[in-house]
Amino acid sequence: MIFREFDMPLYNGGIPGTLKNAIDWVSRGIPIPFDQKPLLLLGASPGRLAAVRGLWHTRVPFEAMGALVYPKMFGLPAADRAFDEGGNLLDPKVHAALEATLQGFHRFAKAVTQ
Repeated sequence: MIFREFDMPLYNGGIPGTLKNAIDWVSRGIPIPFDQKPLLLLGASPGRLAAVRGLWHTRVPFEAMGALVYPKMFGLPAADRAFDEGGNLLDPKVHAALEATLQGFHRFAKAVTQ
């Protein structure tokens, strides 16, 4: 069987084991560090699905620890080609979507921490 680089699964849409292990160890702290803390999930992937499937799985342990996970998530597709040499996003629509997500999260975080 021959695999090309872009055919390789990115944890098959799940949470990477190292990240899950880190989250599990953090959850052992007293008090739980993420309890009642706002959290925004962002992902990037060289593929078209932009890590969004993995972000859905990542929500679960954070919500179980009491984190206030922002309802919207942001995934950057084709991340390996999304930036110019200066580190700026090339696609204005993607930039606008990220900006809107960040602004929405900022409002959410202010509301839940007051």
